[in-house]
Amino acid sequence: MNTGDDRSLYSWGKRAHVSSIATNDHQQPPTKKMKMTIKPPPKPRLIKNHIRLYYSKYCPLGDICKLVTMNSRLKSPQFRDVGLQFINGFFRKKFNRISEDQLINYIKKDPPVNIHIGLCKTADIITLEDGSNERMITPPEFKGSAYEIKKKIPPKIDIRNDGYGNSIHFCGEKKELVFDIDLCDYDEYDIRHCDCRNKKILCDICWLLIEGVVEVLSYFMKDILGYKSLMWVFSGGKGIHCWINDQQALSLSEQERKNIVKLVTMNDDKTMLNRLTEPLNPLMKRLYDNRLEKLFIEEGLKKRDILNNKGFIDRIFKMLDMINTNLKSFLSKEWYSIDGTISSIDKWSKLVAIITNTKQRQQKQVNPCVFIVFRLLYPILDEQVTSSLSHLIKSPFSINSSSTRISIPLVENDIKTLKIEQLPTLQGFIKDNGKNDLFNNGITILKQWINKY
Repeated sequence: MNTGDDRSLYSWGKRAHVSSIATNDHQQPPTKKMKMTIKPPPKPRLIKNHIRLYYSKYCPLGDICKLVTMNSRLKSPQFRDVGLQFINGFFRKKFNRISEDQLINYIKKDPPVNIHIGLCKTADIITLEDGSNERMITPPEFKGSAYEIKKKIPPKIDIRNDGYGNSIHFCGEKKELVFDIDLCDYDEYDIRHCDCRNKKILCDICWLLIEGVVEVLSYFMKDILGYKSLMWVFSGGKGIHCWINDQQALSLSEQERKNIVKLVTMNDDKTMLNRLTEPLNPLMKRLYDNRLEKLFIEEGLKKRDILNNKGFIDRIFKMLDMINTNLKSFLSKEWYSIDGTISSIDKWSKLVAIITNTKQRQQKQVNPCVFIVFRLLYPILDEQVTSSLSHLIKSPFSINSSSTRISIPLVENDIKTLKIEQLPTLQGFIKDNGKNDLFNNGITILKQWINKY
C-alpha cells in the first residue's frame, strides 16, 4: 500500500466530505455527496494599498475640496456636511476648525473608500465655555443671517464643539439639487430583464436605462425648469447622479424639492397609465416625440435588439394586458420567435402597424407604444434622496466598495456611446498607472463645472 497515495486520497476525501474511499488502486464511483461544486469567481476586492496610492497620487482632492466649499459662505469644509467612509465600514462626518489643506492631508493620511457631501451650513451663534452667546462667525459683510435665510429653508441645527470648549450652532443654508438613480430600484418595478436582474452589477442593456435617465432628467431640468448647470456623474456601481448647481436650485426648500420630484415621478404602472392617457399631456408628448421614441428605436431595438429577449417580451405583454386590448393575440407567435430571424425593429413595426390600422386606441386610453417606451426608459426616482437636505451624496472620484469602479463625471452627449468596459476599476486604474481617458476627462468636467458656477 502506498502511504503517499493514501494521504492524498484522504485529504481529497476530507475536502469533498466523503466518509470513506476505496484504496488498492480502485476508487468507488462518486456519489452525489462527492460532487465538488465549482465556486463562482470571487467578487472584486478593494486593496488598502491601492486606495492609499489612489488618493495620494491620482484623485483630484483639490477639486473635490473646492466642490465641498464652493457654495459655502465661509469657504471652509467646516461649514459643510462631509462624510468619509472607510474600508472597515467606519464613517466619520464631523470636522471642526479644518481648512481645505488640512482635509486633503487628513484624507491622504487615512484614505477613505468614499467621500460624501451634504448640506452647506452657516454658523450663527457660538455658545462660549462660560455659557454666554456671541454672534461672531458670520461676517457682517454677508447680508442675511442663517435665521433670516430659514424663511426659505427650514434650519437644520447641528451643534459641534470647536475644540476650545465652545459650542458652535450650525444652521442649514443651501445645497445642490441632486438626483441619485440606482438601477437596483428598477427590479422592484419589473423593468430590468437582463442577466443583472436582482444583482448589484451593470451591463450594456442596463446602460440603456441610464441613457433613458439622462434624456428624461435633462428634459425636465433644462427644458421645463430652465436649469443649466447639470453635471452627470457615474456612481461607480449601478447608477448615475445628476448634480444641479444653479442659484435657484441651491436655495430650494425641502418642500420645493419634493414638488420637483413629484413633477417627474411615475414609478409604478398605475401612475404612469393615468398620466399617459390620450390626448397625451403636452409635456409628455414632447418628451416622447423629441427624445424617448428615438432613443428606444436606435439604442434599444437596433443596437441592443431587446425584443429578442424573452424577459422583456413577457413584461411588454403584461403591459398590453393592462391596457385591455387584444393586441397580445396578434403578436404572440412572431414576438416569441427569439432566435434572431425576426429583428426587434420588425417586431416593433408590426405593433405600430396593428395599432394604426385596426384603430385599437380610443380617447382616454393609452397608446401601447407610448406606455412601453416610457415604462422601459423612464427613471425610478427616490424622493427622499433628492428632497432631504440632510441626505449626503457620494462625491465624484469616490470608489464603489462593491464593484471597485471609480465614480467619474461624464459628458452628457458621450453617454450613449460609452462602453461599460471603459469605466475604470481601482485595480485596473492602478495597474495602468492612472492612464484612463474617461478619468482625465472627468477631472476636466469637474474643474469646468466648479469654475463656471
